[in-house]
Amino acid sequence: MDLYQAALAYTARYATTKENLRRVLWRKLRRAAVRSGEEMPDAGATEAEIASIVKRLEKIGAVDDQIYANAQLRALQARGTSSRAIRAKLAAKGVPAGIVSTLLESETPDEDERAAATRYAQRRRLGPYREREASPEQRQKDLAAMCRVGFSYNIAASVMETGDHFSK
Repeated sequence: MDLYQAALAYTARYATTKENLRRVLWRKLRRAAVRSGEEMPDAGATEAEIASIVKRLEKIGAVDDQIYANAQLRALQARGTSSRAIRAKLAAKGVPAGIVSTLLESETPDEDERAAATRYAQRRRLGPYREREASPEQRQKDLAAMCRVGFSYNIAASVMETGDHFSK
């Protein structure tokens, strides 16, 4: 299997991080070994080959953790994702914690978090964004839903209390 060609094909189709590309290449190797019935190649040599491919792609600009993190941050914020969920999703894709911290600290935390919570509530039609006014039990369920996706209780409660947005 030509790992470099597989890596090029993957990066041509998907934006990715160095760590995620490394995982993808390992997964491709495992699948190829299972399909062919052969043993997995030597882990040390393979890891060195994968590292050199990732470095080569990073050098030509096909893989850049900072650019990936910036793009994902904007997309997730636009969807109304909480900063906790953003941090977790970026970490799962292999973005270094330093990059994530720098990105999230450069934002105005409370304003951005409140705006994200408002977008989430609008998108899911929670609280004041329902068609009809909710019962107290439903308001508690809406508040719990916002807390489960990572918004703090205070921010979720403040979004739930903005009652001037009822669309009847």
